[in-house]
Amino acid sequence: MDMSSTTELKTLVRAFNEGRPDAPGELFEALYNQLHAIARRHLAGEGNAATMSPTVLVHEAFLKFSGGPISRINDNRHFIALIARVMRQWMVERARHQKARKRGNRPLMATFAEDRIAGEQGLSADDLLALDDALESLRGRDSAMADVVELRYFVGFTVAEIAQALDVSERTVARHWEAARAWLLVKMGGETKTGISP
Repeated sequence: MDMSSTTELKTLVRAFNEGRPDAPGELFEALYNQLHAIARRHLAGEGNAATMSPTVLVHEAFLKFSGGPISRINDNRHFIALIARVMRQWMVERARHQKARKRGNRPLMATFAEDRIAGEQGLSADDLLALDDALESLRGRDSAMADVVELRYFVGFTVAEIAQALDVSERTVARHWEAARAWLLVKMGGETKTGISP
């Protein structure tokens, strides 16, 4: 079923919010390609060593999301962001488990450079854990900035899409992004790079 039009997505969002039982599955199907691309980015850091496919990750995340208490969403971007957050939580727990099984520790290669943020290569397990810790610390200081980082890096939204999802101006998103990136670079001990793509 091809549910790509704005009108059809709005209809599904409304059905989801009204509690129609089949609406979450239909919305998932309509947005599957976007969710699969997010899952692929999450797993990119594992390279050839990946033990999970993007298809498995996106379906596991949806199952976990479906079993949660979410009863209302704002729009299709909100739906995507919520499932992407479940993916991130899944990957973080998986990375913690992998790290716990290793003998000894290697130094974290924790950078937050623009190429890592915008790239398709993903993060290693150690980098993912470092970023998750830093992001949660940032959330304690400024939840709005943390939301911007999560939507930009983990979901892959543009500044315009983030502004629409959060119902703020693009200028506000850009300001939060610059401030959050600078704070995370310091927090994670990474090397700064000048400039950042909008």
